[in-house]
Amino acid sequence: MREAAQRGAHYIAPNVLHLRPGAREWFLPFLRESYPHLTPEYQRLYRHGAYAPRAYTEGVIGLVQRLRERWGLGGRDSATRQVRLGSQLTLGL
Repeated sequence: MREAAQRGAHYIAPNVLHLRPGAREWFLPFLRESYPHLTPEYQRLYRHGAYAPRAYTEGVIGLVQRLRERWGLGGRDSATRQVRLGSQLTLGL
């Protein structure tokens, strides 16, 4: 969050992984191969389906909100205002 704020971010949105069919079959083998130490926790979180438990999701959202407040990243309304007031970025193609 600090790095994002220092580099000009206006808003960060929390989102928790969804392991829908198709994604689940790709993601879990990748996780086992590349990050085996993380596999047990993901298997626990997603053992009942595509979504992490509500308490976990709410915890992530709460943490992101606290960090946004700490680093002055505001909410969606302030991000929208900043984009409208700021200049349009261009792609260096």
